[in-house]
Amino acid sequence: MLSSLEPEKIKAYFNDLFAAIPYEHYPVNSEAMVAALINVHLHGARVTARQEVSSSKGRADCVIDLPRKQLTLVFEYKYTDSADAKHLDKKVREALVQIREHAYGLNCGSEHRVARFALVFCGAKEVRGLARVVLADEFMR
Repeated sequence: MLSSLEPEKIKAYFNDLFAAIPYEHYPVNSEAMVAALINVHLHGARVTARQEVSSSKGRADCVIDLPRKQLTLVFEYKYTDSADAKHLDKKVREALVQIREHAYGLNCGSEHRVARFALVFCGAKEVRGLARVVLADEFMR
């Protein structure tokens, strides 16, 4: 699923995780919680994911290596409580700017293809899931 590079498939994959959380004490209320839950899920699925991967310009939230696919995925997460479309788009732009300005994924040290994604989680009750997943770019190493 992750190797498809299709934002809607990645969104659906992770939203299955968030949809399984009971609503009574919904714990996803920050970017850190989004990152933690995705990390635990990936670990359980035996997917190698590194968190807060540092470079000389910043830290990518998550880097996933898929050696069999010769692919590295870089995720930048953003969190918001607003379901307003303009606000969600603003969060996507923030993530995309951060990915590009900090050159996330360029220091992965592999010959794999690298694909970089912005993932925006909306904590509003009517959404409670990834509202936006956008492929920033894909390039050859």
